Amino acid sequence: LALAPDPSFVVQGTNDTFGTPDELRAHLPAGTTLFEVPGAHSYPKGSRSALTQALTSIAGMLPG
Repeated sequence: LALAPDPSFVVQGTNDTFGTPDELRAHLPAGTTLFEVPGAHSYPKGSRSALTQALTSIAGMLPG
């Protein structure tokens, strides 16, 4: 993550077995936006709400 270009956008599950948002936050470089999604590592089937929110946030970061 330290080599990720600015700006970066990370989507992280609140109960992800690879690390919680709080654990991940300590390793994110400046200029990185962390978007927390309720749940684990992947989006649950039939749940478009969290994915839609994440994509809307990403779109808001784009220039123009």
